[in-house]
Amino acid sequence: MTEQKRPVLTLKRKTEGETPTRSRKTIINVTTPPKWKVKKQKLAEKAAREAELAAKKAQARQALSIYLTLPSLDEAVNTLKPWWPGLFDGNTPRLLACGIRDVLLEDVAQRNIPLSHKNCAGR
Repeated sequence: MTEQKRPVLTLKRKTEGETPTRSRKTIINVTTPPKWKVKKQKLAEKAAREAELAAKKAQARQALSIYLTLPSLDEAVNTLKPWWPGLFDGNTPRLLACGIRDVLLEDVAQRNIPLSHKNCAGR
């Protein structure tokens, strides 16, 4: 049992014939930009998109601010202080209990205080 009797697989290859050889180096023009440039462009585009979204959100907040106008602290204190002086230490409001709005509105109805629901405790 010699090794010569075993079949040997061979691949049929093209014979290397005469291929034209170039004496000069070929110049390859790269059309794709380098990775760092692509990454920089993507980051710039992302920052631009985020700035645009922030601007849209700011405009939306301004549009909503028409409906929700809160008075300054002094105005709110001056509105409530004549009717409920116990709620304030000087001009600074004390901590209020949870659900105090309903109690204040009930008090307004009982005492016939000329304050609207918005002026009373909605602020």
